Amino acid sequence: MPKNWTEITTDEILNYDRAETAVMAQYERIMSQKMRETTIELNKGVNVLGDKVTAAANAMVDTLSKTNRFIHNSSEEIIKSNLKISEAQGKLQKMSIVLSVVICLATIAYVFITWKSVSTMQEANLIQKELLAFQQKAKTGK
Repeated sequence: MPKNWTEITTDEILNYDRAETAVMAQYERIMSQKMRETTIELNKGVNVLGDKVTAAANAMVDTLSKTNRFIHNSSEEIIKSNLKISEAQGKLQKMSIVLSVVICLATIAYVFITWKSVSTMQEANLIQKELLAFQQKAKTGK
């Protein structure tokens, strides 16, 4: 058996088949020490893994926070834009109503002027007929 216990392999310990209690007790102590060392290494690995998970979680939280701020700011800008658009649409609708009223009044005025023009033309035609009839009577001497 080697003097340095770290030189003893796990296979040697597990396959030991003699009944020497001192050697068996030493193997038990070696296995216990290996278990402690393995547990310490495992603990270190878990701590490193925990640190990496924490760093990743912090990065995700930071990214989510930035994303939420961006979404919040974008939402506020969209709301402001929508308010401006709705105000502009309101003004456009008012102007459309005013324009419709103006067009309606202009149409009424056009109809009235056309009606008066036609009425005046009819009177002028009637006067011309009467004048023509009067001129014809004067020519014939009657």
